[in-house]
Amino acid sequence: MITPRQNGFAMIEIMVTAVILAIGISGMGVLLLKSIQSSQDNSQKSQGMWIVQDLVGRMRANSEGMRAKAYETSGAVNCTQVKMCSDYNDDGFKSSESCTTREMANFDRWITACGVSAQVYDAASDTYLYDSPADSIINPELNVTCTDTTDRTSSYSGEDDCVRYFIELTWDTKLQQGAPDAADRTFKSQFSMVMESN
Repeated sequence: MITPRQNGFAMIEIMVTAVILAIGISGMGVLLLKSIQSSQDNSQKSQGMWIVQDLVGRMRANSEGMRAKAYETSGAVNCTQVKMCSDYNDDGFKSSESCTTREMANFDRWITACGVSAQVYDAASDTYLYDSPADSIINPELNVTCTDTTDRTSSYSGEDDCVRYFIELTWDTKLQQGAPDAADRTFKSQFSMVMESN
């Protein structure tokens, strides 16, 4: 008995294989993108935690300014200009200025959110690059609020000493695709910490 030839069978197998392979590769691509996004989010959270913990250490070192509520702030830190209050490198020479408690608090907020100009020279662009702890997070906003006071009076401010601060750093993170309004496409991430003094 003679069976008829089955023309085109190999072509159908190849097309089915190609479709299955395309679906698998696109799934792997989506998985890779999610992995990269998750890695970036974790990096930003680690950087935000480091920034807040650095500020807490600086506040503890300036206890008079901390008790006098000199660290209270809200929103973006002005990174354009600040009085330098600690030793720093200025064209190879170490210099330092004496600062008041409030100036030291301003300096601490500035150096935490903005960073000291590292003056790393980039020959390709013929410019100096500046390194900042907040460079790896987008639109950082630092909020430092005194949440509890004691009946002791601060010798610096004449007000009741602040004994507890709530510190919060927020920044923009991943975009939500498909949202019609630009404001709806941005999520906020945050790291917060409560600090108490004695």
